[in-house]
Amino acid sequence: MRVYGIIGWKDAGKTGLVERLVAAIAARGFSVSTVKHSHHDVDPDPPGSDSHRHRAAGAAEVVLAGPRRLILTREHRGEAPRLAAILERMAPVDLVLVEGYKTEPHPKIEVFRKAAGQPLRQPEDPWVRAVASDTQMALPVPVLDLDETEALADFLLADSGLVRSGFDTVIAVDWSGASVPSPRKPSSDAIWIGVASPLGETVSYHRTRADAEAHLNDLFAFELTAGRRVLAGFDFPFGYPEGFAPRLTGPRSGTGSRRGSRTGRTMPTTASSSPTGSTRAFRGRGRSGAVRAGSRSTICPTASSATTRLWASPSADGSSRRCRRPIRSGSSIPRGRSARRRCSGCR
Repeated sequence: MRVYGIIGWKDAGKTGLVERLVAAIAARGFSVSTVKHSHHDVDPDPPGSDSHRHRAAGAAEVVLAGPRRLILTREHRGEAPRLAAILERMAPVDLVLVEGYKTEPHPKIEVFRKAAGQPLRQPEDPWVRAVASDTQMALPVPVLDLDETEALADFLLADSGLVRSGFDTVIAVDWSGASVPSPRKPSSDAIWIGVASPLGETVSYHRTRADAEAHLNDLFAFELTAGRRVLAGFDFPFGYPEGFAPRLTGPRSGTGSRRGSRTGRTMPTTASSSPTGSTRAFRGRGRSGAVRAGSRSTICPTASSATTRLWASPSADGSSRRCRRPIRSGSSIPRGRSARRRCSGCR
């Protein structure tokens, strides 16, 4: 159960802010309770009422129960209880907003109005996490607009931990384009998995996809058990599984000429950095040159064979010419002049 305080001088607007925060936070699906501190004597029972007579007779606690609510009144037979004792008696909820109790050690937002002419408490109270004010000030804590209820609710929920921002663990996976096992000696054309977590940073090398998948499954299960939020990024090369091209491009439409046809669909590709620092966009067995970030390649819509994929090189005018030569999955992709010599459809 999170506890967050709203403090400030008299007539600063504490109660109005609490009222608006309760509505805003409850609207987001959180359960909210409140505690209001008063320096005055409080008596919810009118003199002469039955519940008042019970208390006057010496009852330590009186519960007035109705069809929609109940009121619990407890007489202090001595010193007033601290906030912690009051919270222990409350039903569990996601958040308890406390108005007042400015000396208690819990996170707080201070409400400050310049016109009130009173000094800030924030410089003397390390528990003040932010100031809600009608004027801008240079402070070591955030200064939020007193009238921006949603922004104040965002801050309170994030600072209390009810809404978590960011990630606890980041996983970066550099996948290999080759379907065969990678060399025993760590190579750039392999699968690398880097992890940055509260436990530290690790990098692992995996020769096969099965080994990498098993490692990732164990890693995700471990992070889930620990209750951490994970961001995982995958760098997949153009080593697609069988049948990927027709699923990507859809059924072939139109007739057109096979030579020089421009009906192929384009996909933007971005070069990425390998663990060794080299830059590449495509991978496979054999030589493959680097492709600049933002360049475009084409997967031909005629690549309907389950065992082949087709590639079209970008021409000088920026368009793509369809390649009629099938290239087996895992083979190198022709580039530059060699592509023009080897692929009649790309001339």
